[in-house]
Amino acid sequence: MKRTKSNRIVPFITFIVLLFFSFSIYGYEVSTTNNGKEIKWKKDTVTYLINTTDGPSGSLDAISSSMQTWTDVDTSTFTFIDGGTTSKNDHGEADGINIIDFGPIEDEGVLGQNNFWFYTSGEMIDSDIRFNTNEKWSTDGSPNKFDIQNVGTHELGHSLSLDDLYRPSDSEKTMYGYSFPGDISQRTLHQDDKDGITYLYPSTKNSSISGTVIDTEGTPLEKVKLRLKKGSKTKKKTKSDETGSFEFTNLKSNSYNIIAKKSGYKKSKTNMELGESEDKELEIIMEEK
Repeated sequence: MKRTKSNRIVPFITFIVLLFFSFSIYGYEVSTTNNGKEIKWKKDTVTYLINTTDGPSGSLDAISSSMQTWTDVDTSTFTFIDGGTTSKNDHGEADGINIIDFGPIEDEGVLGQNNFWFYTSGEMIDSDIRFNTNEKWSTDGSPNKFDIQNVGTHELGHSLSLDDLYRPSDSEKTMYGYSFPGDISQRTLHQDDKDGITYLYPSTKNSSISGTVIDTEGTPLEKVKLRLKKGSKTKKKTKSDETGSFEFTNLKSNSYNIIAKKSGYKKSKTNMELGESEDKELEIIMEEK
């Protein structure tokens, strides 16, 4: 079953009540389903097609910059991809195609609107963003017009499943739910905005296991066959080099066994627990038969 939510950014003078659940954590809020499950994409890469028809000059670059602002958060793995331009203007249709376009929005006083769809499990499956052409727009921070990059960065925050914030203490954040003509403060992210995307899509450094294989006299052993196993399954294979060194990289945190074999030596088995972002070094000693 699919459900939809609509997130908007509104002019500073307009107040709007959002009738859906959100999960408050520190200085950001995450949208949730009616049964309390956090809404997010299954993958950490999402592509948008952009239709700049009826938008001001420079809209494509401004929207691309908004995408890049979130993508550049180095503590998160999430990436927005500019899929190029399109003539589609299917905002509000759950067709599995993410669209950013310009057009009228019926709700009075709404600057931008992000409609997204998700399963009851919380998996987001589609997101469309629209800039309201009933308002005046620019890409250069003109004092009497709303800024595309400013509002676009906010709306893309909703695409991540970050919710609007309305407290006075949130006024410096990109996810603050109000804007005004000439405002460009939401082009850049507050630390709380960065914490929000990091919470949803954290960047974790993969782990590694490295070491040397030696005999009981301390002499390095070359061409030892090593297998890295998780349970009964072999995950990786390698051989020690002329210095007895070996390495297994790009590993997840888990329990592993390393099996070492070499003609003329007894088989060696090493059990270990590998933590997240851990680089572990081992010394494997093999006995002659």
